[in-house]
Amino acid sequence: MNLIKRKKIILYLGILLIFSLIGHFLSFYFYDQSLNQIEDEEMIGFYNDFMVLNLGFSLSIGILPFLYLTSKKLSFLKSKIKLIAFVILTISSGALLWQYRISKINESLKLNPNQKPIDFDNLQLELYWFIGLLLGCILSLIIFNLINNVSKRTKNIW
Repeated sequence: MNLIKRKKIILYLGILLIFSLIGHFLSFYFYDQSLNQIEDEEMIGFYNDFMVLNLGFSLSIGILPFLYLTSKKLSFLKSKIKLIAFVILTISSGALLWQYRISKINESLKLNPNQKPIDFDNLQLELYWFIGLLLGCILSLIIFNLINNVSKRTKNIW
């Protein structure tokens, strides 16, 4: 491997580490917000280690730069507006899927008020967040590729 590729790999791993650390510090806010939105909070039990949950959320935040690089390479993101649109689309789709999961938890708690407490690990909020980020990346890839194809066709017409 040549020196330039090694430097890029080290740079990408450093970015992953920095974003994962940011995700680690944001994970407490994420789970606190999640618990505040669950209407029957007494039905949520904490039985296992919280570190596994932090790791899942931290890695989902850490993967954001790689999602951006993938989208940039596959859809040729060149403008700042497309970058901002990518970030907004990716994070908002992650937030939408996360909120969807919280609403489903609230519905199940309303339908079964006498059930045993749910383990916080089984809520899988970070998994829904991560899947939402992936869906947002795929959606932005599709949108930007369609925009690029339309702009190429209109250039050929004129």
